Amino acid sequence: MTSAWTIAFLALSLLVLLLAVLVVGTLRRIAVVLERAQAELPAASDRSMTLGISPGSTIPYFTAEEVGRGAFTSDDLLGSPAVVLFLGTSCAPCRDLIDDLRAGHVPETAARLVVVVDASDAAELAVSSHVTVLAERDKEVARAFETTATPHGFAVSPDGVVSAVGHPNDWEAVARLAAEFNQGGAPQTDTISAVTG
Repeated sequence: MTSAWTIAFLALSLLVLLLAVLVVGTLRRIAVVLERAQAELPAASDRSMTLGISPGSTIPYFTAEEVGRGAFTSDDLLGSPAVVLFLGTSCAPCRDLIDDLRAGHVPETAARLVVVVDASDAAELAVSSHVTVLAERDKEVARAFETTATPHGFAVSPDGVVSAVGHPNDWEAVARLAAEFNQGGAPQTDTISAVTG
């Protein structure tokens, strides 16, 4: 009977050892996933960073790099209506909009289109003189607009005031956001011509 108990004890010990290895391996995988998730979370923990600045707010001063042209500041948005559109390659609607930009298919809008992307994605989006592409290195424009969400669009009036905010998932929604200027009586001074490639 002692040999049966010894075999049972050894089998139970091996089973406990196997379970311990599985638990440690699972905890390591969970730790890796949690570290990755923590790295991808926005630097600001409050929800206001995803909502962005409110309509009626004046855009704060910022500087960024305009692809192919050099420095771009918030002052460059003054004088004509603009839609500032934040895009990121991590969201499906953004990728569709980016693919259209790469192909040169930008429909007409009631305002100048300023596309803000990560610097690593910006060079390939400089498709025409009708679209201003800003390359963010340190999220300087996103911080100014208090956003981490993509796609996220801001209609900016000629005097630098946000007149509408939205999350346009396609070019029709971008055009509707651009049309918000006429709702408030602001003159329609510029349009973006359709670019075909």
